[in-house]
Amino acid sequence: MGQLVYGVGDSRQTFVMDNETLLHVQAAMQLRFRKDGAGFSIGIAHEEAGPTAWTFIWVHPSIPIAFKYDNVDPLELDLEKAKEFAEHAAQPFGLAFPAENRPRLVRGDE
Repeated sequence: MGQLVYGVGDSRQTFVMDNETLLHVQAAMQLRFRKDGAGFSIGIAHEEAGPTAWTFIWVHPSIPIAFKYDNVDPLELDLEKAKEFAEHAAQPFGLAFPAENRPRLVRGDE
């Protein structure tokens, strides 16, 4: 599983997802940032119902983000899928992952 590490210090959040999804999220961010440098949100649905059902983070070129992959084999980028993710990112609620296809939010690094 790959990790998207967002922010630094006490505000750092780590989202765990499969490497292929992470690759396409990374490519979508690069496409969006190159196009106009505008930020967007990413929404993650939580596994269990509770006081927080979704977490949205604001993604912007000025905010530190790290992409960590747990495999050494090259991944194959589907440019159409990356463009689709980038198009979703341009929508009012940004790029949102529903419960059945969601990355996991974890505390700190795994």
